[in-house]
Amino acid sequence: MDRLIIVFLKWPEPGKVKTRLAKSLGSKQAAAVYRQLVHQVALHLGDYATTDLAICFTPADRETELRDWLTPIFQRTIQHWWPQDPGNLGDRQHQAFQRATESGYRQTAIIGTDCLDLTPAIFDTTWRALERHHWMLGPTKDGGYYLIAGQNSANHAHTWESIRWSTEHTLRDLVTNLDRAQQTHLFLEIMNDVDDYEDWISIKDRLTIKE
Repeated sequence: MDRLIIVFLKWPEPGKVKTRLAKSLGSKQAAAVYRQLVHQVALHLGDYATTDLAICFTPADRETELRDWLTPIFQRTIQHWWPQDPGNLGDRQHQAFQRATESGYRQTAIIGTDCLDLTPAIFDTTWRALERHHWMLGPTKDGGYYLIAGQNSANHAHTWESIRWSTEHTLRDLVTNLDRAQQTHLFLEIMNDVDDYEDWISIKDRLTIKE
């Protein structure tokens, strides 16, 4: 395999995940929603055997519990278990790309667990685009992104610098960095991610996995 999907996720401890949603639902229910979203991502990726898979997780001391939770629901081989590095999201994504490159992968995609529509078709489109462009980006309606994928031969050094995280400027700042580096990019369709109560209301009936 020369392609890798990296899933960024957390151990679903109440009060540590979906904190914006927890303001409306409470921390325990918000953590349960998070688990449901992870299940949904696993459902889509379980049969997608054309790439390797890495779980990039936090906190590092929960690896055993994460393996016990995730291995059965993904129902496929997970080639890598990588603790997230210190720093902001950009620092952590940069380090994950570096690990993928050092592991010999030619193309890498990083996703989270907030979008329900990350189907195999999305990844097939992404890999095809990366044959002709440096990057593929999946924008969210709030100005962020649900997917970032790149050629591992691309220069990643300044990709995630000076980005205003968790704002409507996040994706725009990222694109500015790519333009400055003269690296080509394409966009996938815009999707909604699940951050707050309104987002949750809009998707809760679509979840097929319940705990």
